[in-house]
Amino acid sequence: MLSIAVLVGCSENPVNILISDKNSFTMNGSGYTEAKFAAFNLDTASNARELSGPSAFVVFSGTTTKLGEVFTLTLTTKTTSTGSYQINGLEGTTAALAISKGGTISTYFATSGSITIDTWASVNGRVTGRFDCSLALTSDPTISVLQITAGKFDAKRSE
Repeated sequence: MLSIAVLVGCSENPVNILISDKNSFTMNGSGYTEAKFAAFNLDTASNARELSGPSAFVVFSGTTTKLGEVFTLTLTTKTTSTGSYQINGLEGTTAALAISKGGTISTYFATSGSITIDTWASVNGRVTGRFDCSLALTSDPTISVLQITAGKFDAKRSE
């Protein structure tokens, strides 16, 4: 006979067990007021990779403050070097956000802001940094409708 015991920690808010403050940001605009977006608390929910060029990206997924709503954020930079980079799609520094709820997906891209890489470790190490930006709907790029502040990332580098 095989017996398996599973211990689960308790918390006033059990959802906090599932999300991590390491990959998070604050959102304002379009129905959000100081809303905390936080990634799922798994290394597979966040990832950093070096691409050819050498450009790089960091991506993480998680939940918003609205029930049943999830997001995926992708940050790209033109380099893996530490430093601060201004959002500029023509130069390779971008941010893109997808928010999904009930089968509806809204997509946004950054019109301004910055991404700071604090550390870029070797494969299986950590990639950390900060970001802030204004975002516009991809369907109407003329008006910034969302503002991200206090953004931070701490992702495992896979390549």
